Amino acid sequence: MLLALFVLSASATVRAEGNRLTPSPRTLAAAAGDEPPPYVDPATLRQPPPKPVSTTQPAAGPVYKKWWFWALTAAVVGGTAAFGALTYKSEPRTAQACPLSTVVCFGDGRPPL
Repeated sequence: MLLALFVLSASATVRAEGNRLTPSPRTLAAAAGDEPPPYVDPATLRQPPPKPVSTTQPAAGPVYKKWWFWALTAAVVGGTAAFGALTYKSEPRTAQACPLSTVVCFGDGRPPL
């Protein structure tokens, strides 16, 4: 029984030290003359990467398809037409003589019948 316990503990030690016998990527890079890879903290590998924050909003379509565009357009056009109709003042018409070179005059200066 003691022998079985010794064999199991020895095999566990060999398995645990199996990773120590392989060179690390930093050692391999240094042996090849390349730059070693940057150090990565193992704690950061366990965390999911942060979600990217979008600073732009998705395209919402053209402005002329929005309800507020047409409401604003109707308010401006309707307000202009109402302002023009309410502030219009007609000028009194004055009679003008027809030019002397005309044979027939259909204007304000024609003689009364």
